[in-house]
Amino acid sequence: MLTPWRLFKKSMKEQWHLFLDQSTAFLFPTYYNKVTPLKQTFVSQDIVANLPFQMMLYYSALLYPFFSVGGLLVTFWKVFSFKCSVWHTLMIGSFYGMFIIIEPFRLWLGYDGNLNEKVPNLSGCFLLSMWQFGIITYLGALQHRTGGGFYSPYEHGMCFIVFMLLISQMVFGYKAAKRIMNTQTVGFYMTFDAVLQ
Repeated sequence: MLTPWRLFKKSMKEQWHLFLDQSTAFLFPTYYNKVTPLKQTFVSQDIVANLPFQMMLYYSALLYPFFSVGGLLVTFWKVFSFKCSVWHTLMIGSFYGMFIIIEPFRLWLGYDGNLNEKVPNLSGCFLLSMWQFGIITYLGALQHRTGGGFYSPYEHGMCFIVFMLLISQMVFGYKAAKRIMNTQTVGFYMTFDAVLQ
């Protein structure tokens, strides 16, 4: 039985899909024209990549150079202008270094896993996102609690933006991996049944 809430939820979902479909056709007409006939003729050729996850990865890739260069400049400013403790200098230097090294690999795993529907790459992106989440939490909110350190307004603002992107990427990445696994499982069973008959 459809309650008013379920009917409203269903209509909102249909409106959202219609909006995404129309905006994709407008923004990427050649891609849309190539994919639409496949979707109509073959059920097994559906593209199961997650668009919101892809958008969050894109925004993270755009933000990465600004965050990295700004973070290094702020780190040098803090170390040379203020007499930070050795412990704090080591912590922020190593955390920024880990972030700068890990982030390109995380973004590549996310792009490759989402667009090519590879579950292991999406899982790797998810695990690296959790690692980056811990780093960003320290850099944006916990520096003042360790060794007489402090964080600048630039670090606080940029870390908040990266923090929100990471949370959304973990949520959408999990949903993308789950959807791809379900699709691949159904495809396996359909192929297996066709082979047996």
